[in-house]
Amino acid sequence: MAMQQPHQRSAPSYGELLRPIGAFLDSANARDVVLAEIEGGFTWTFRVSGNSAPARNITVGYQDLPRLREQVRRGRKSSTTMAVESVDLVTLPSNVLPMHALGYQEKFRSLGAKLDGQHAEQIQIVEVNQRLLVRFVLPAPRFLRQAEHHDGEMVRFREDTYDTHELATLISEARSRRGSRYYY
Repeated sequence: MAMQQPHQRSAPSYGELLRPIGAFLDSANARDVVLAEIEGGFTWTFRVSGNSAPARNITVGYQDLPRLREQVRRGRKSSTTMAVESVDLVTLPSNVLPMHALGYQEKFRSLGAKLDGQHAEQIQIVEVNQRLLVRFVLPAPRFLRQAEHHDGEMVRFREDTYDTHELATLISEARSRRGSRYYY
């Protein structure tokens, strides 16, 4: 009896899926982001920097993310993301808020690459002060998935926290692998 996955994403990688969401958040001048993968897409909540209005909520299906990317591309390009290209990422000061120094796009893209490498599923990202809390499910190893379990399902939940320095290191590592034919 084959075990059924809670909800399967077909193709693209988290690196590709999270990038347009990050670009949208950058263009919206977002802060205090909570993002969760739901069946068929993502939902996220955020506040706008410098605005006391209630948090905004958005839900987007996987199939709509390329359109979101194009919509953001047509909009203005974030000057902070462009200015940071020449900065040494690992030497960012510890008091810089993690999501505003380099923008959500680059952080989510790099984090997505790491999640892809871990074979993560059902992700959740929560911005908490100067840290990112990342929760996800790891699939059971193949040899365990083939064995029958009395409860019918084996879920391995994981939770990681990234501070400013760890995020900068993650981005530097992801950038160093881009273009390598051995990195996918």
